[in-house]
Amino acid sequence: MKRIPLAILAFFFLSFAGEDRVTRHFETHDFRGDYETRQGRFDGTYTSYYTNGQLRATGRFENNLRTGKWSVWDSTGRLRMQRVYTDPFTFKRLHPKVPKEKVITLLNVAPYTPAYNHQGIIAYYPLREQSVVWARRIWRWVTPPDNAVLFERNRLFSALNREIFARTLTPYQPTDDEFRCRIDPPTIDTANATVIGYKIKEDCLFDRERLVTETRIIGLCPVVVYTHRPDTADLYWVYFPESRLCLGREKISQPGFPEKVSTLDDLFFYRCFDSEIYKEANVYDRALATYAAGAALGAEAQRIEISLIEEEHGQWIRLTQ
Repeated sequence: MKRIPLAILAFFFLSFAGEDRVTRHFETHDFRGDYETRQGRFDGTYTSYYTNGQLRATGRFENNLRTGKWSVWDSTGRLRMQRVYTDPFTFKRLHPKVPKEKVITLLNVAPYTPAYNHQGIIAYYPLREQSVVWARRIWRWVTPPDNAVLFERNRLFSALNREIFARTLTPYQPTDDEFRCRIDPPTIDTANATVIGYKIKEDCLFDRERLVTETRIIGLCPVVVYTHRPDTADLYWVYFPESRLCLGREKISQPGFPEKVSTLDDLFFYRCFDSEIYKEANVYDRALATYAAGAALGAEAQRIEISLIEEEHGQWIRLTQ
């Protein structure tokens, strides 16, 4: 089984623990700026600049998702896109002005509004492969600080285990986040395991049909420690779309969460969790910790996080060229 060094665990546990809203600064090769977080989540104002000092983007996040007015400029100072969000998938475009011709006005009509299906979970938008113009695969690390609802009374861990041992959810080998090698449930030792975090594998993509970026979780992996040994171990992977039904049955109530987040599945759908990137897809299949440590590790995770946001701004600019 893969292990996470204890030094890295300590870094992630302490990174965002116990914070109220704070302002953070970032600088990359291409951009610099500031953003606000609350309980580890993007929450508050976001501002970025080009290296020449020209303003690039301004807007607000709420619980990791865009809200309200967002504006994006090119490096010459020309306003290229301005839109107002009413939810993460619904916006009205203010600039460039939408022509009043009947067909073009569809640019201001949301092609998708989140709604629960007959199974009690929010139906995904039916993506078409040819509509995905950009995508990046990311792995995240989720720990108890600022994620109490996932860990209290082993809520998420118990829900997954219950379905696995009832054989209504398939577990895969802890080294198999491609979901090819199944595990026989009786061989999984959960009795002596204490969950300390979760790995998440997900895809971030830009859909040109809706003109928005969306992130879809692919897999979940509990990371545990055992009573009889001190090191950490990945326990199993589950294919996240298969787990959504059981997570949709797990009712939750958490102060500070939007009213629409009432189940564990809602929590993941609306991104109401704190996490840290520990890997992005690369030709060497290596995690950040293999080439960065300490403050450099946190800076590299932040760089990737910001690049996901700024890539969407780049897509907006290309839409107006």
